[in-house]
Parts: sequence; C-alpha cells; structure tokens
Amino acid sequence: MKKNLILFLFLFLSIYTIAQQDAIIYVDLHGEQGQIKTFDFDSDGGAWDIRICSRMGDYMGPSLFEVTNYIPMEPSSPWLIQIRTNYGDDITGITEWSSQFQHVYRDQGSLHEDFLTAIRKELPDGNYCYGWVRYRVDAGDEMSGELGMITFYEYCYCNTPNYPLHVGQTSLDWSSSEEIPDFFGIYPNPTSGNFTLTSENMSHVEVYNNFGQCIINLETNEGKTTIDLSSQPTGLYFVSVTDKEGKCWVKKVIKK
Repeated sequence: MKKNLILFLFLFLSIYTIAQQDAIIYVDLHGEQGQIKTFDFDSDGGAWDIRICSRMGDYMGPSLFEVTNYIPMEPSSPWLIQIRTNYGDDITGITEWSSQFQHVYRDQGSLHEDFLTAIRKELPDGNYCYGWVRYRVDAGDEMSGELGMITFYEYCYCNTPNYPLHVGQTSLDWSSSEEIPDFFGIYPNPTSGNFTLTSENMSHVEVYNNFGQCIINLETNEGKTTIDLSSQPTGLYFVSVTDKEGKCWVKKVIKK
C-alpha cells in the first residue's frame, strides 16, 4: 500500500512538473524608459540573457542602439537575436539569427522607431525555445554625446520546446488578429500577503513565481478575486488572467 502510494505521488509530481513547463510568460512593462535593460527571459535566476542599450556609435558610424547576448568572461551564449520582425511572424520560421551583437545605425533606420525583436534559446538537447520583446528607440544627439532613450513595452517567452511562438503572441490560445483584453487591476501592489484582482469576464487565474512555476491555478466567474501569497517568499510574481474568450493578460505583483 505504502509502495503504491509513493509510486502514485511520484507519477503525479512528474506529470505536474511537465505541465508547468508548458507555459507562455508574458510581461507588460508599461512603457518603462531607460538607456539600458537586461532580460532574464527564462527566469532561471542566473545571468541575464539579452541586453538592449543605447549607443553613440563606432567605426561603422553613428549608432542608435544594440541588442546583445554577450557577457564578458562567460561561455558562449545559447541565445540568438533577430532585431527586426513583424507582428504575427512565426519565430520558428526565422532563418537569419545573430549569435552575439546586432546594431542598428542611423543610416539603417529612422531616429524614432518601434521594434519587435525575436529571440531564440538553444537547449542542451538541440531543441529551441522562443520569445520576443517590443520597444521604441528615440535617438540621442551625436553632437552633444547625449544617448538616446528606449521605451520598453512588453516581452514574452515560451518555455515549451519548439512551440511555434508568433511575434506579439501573449498566450497559448492566440491568433495574430486578437485584440488586447480589457485591463485588469491588482491592489495592493506591492502586497504583504493578500491582493485583490479585478477584471471583466475573468474566467481563469494563474500565478507564476520568478522561476516560471505555477503556484496558484483557479477558475472564477467573479469580477473580483482575492489571491493569498502569504505562504510564498518575498519577490516578483506574474499574475495571468484568461477571459471567457480565451484571451490572456499578465501583470507583475511584488510580495514584500
């Protein structure tokens, strides 16, 4: 009896772990501005994966910005970059990738331009995971040496190997014609334990920790739901709400 129970728990935990790996993590950055930002797409808690930053230029000419996976003194990166993509592109179909740096110079783009950049991670078994990030670059002044400003809007990463993620995709149930679901609210944020989630047409709520693990999964037909994080450690969490049409939206909440 005891042996059967242990076997059942092992199988249950194995299936549960596999299920948690099949997820899309979407983060709304709400127009965060800066001259440099690093991304930990896979939320593994290690070194950053991709860095986007303003640049003044080099021997190639005046520069707008660069996207890189290069970390000094670190081994070669499994992350690849394609700066320019279009909304709805199937990232698995991209054939040209940069293995280290990609620069955009003034003669290659306008002084004020929006970008959708695709990223790809090679896994140890030779498979791939994909993601994308959306941002806007406003060029600085080359004469005064003033760096440009970058506005970061959102990014997404799918940890399901070889999943055909599309640029702009925010959930597993998605088509390139989907509209952004109604805004939902979280308060208080930061929270010391409980927080209230409000959203029209809310049907499903998931909360992920910073390692991409789903710690809360519940169905709801209410426009207001209370979530309890009191037993969780302090840190950053991602709240995913799916509406009755299958559309998904994600926001960050901080447990203090």
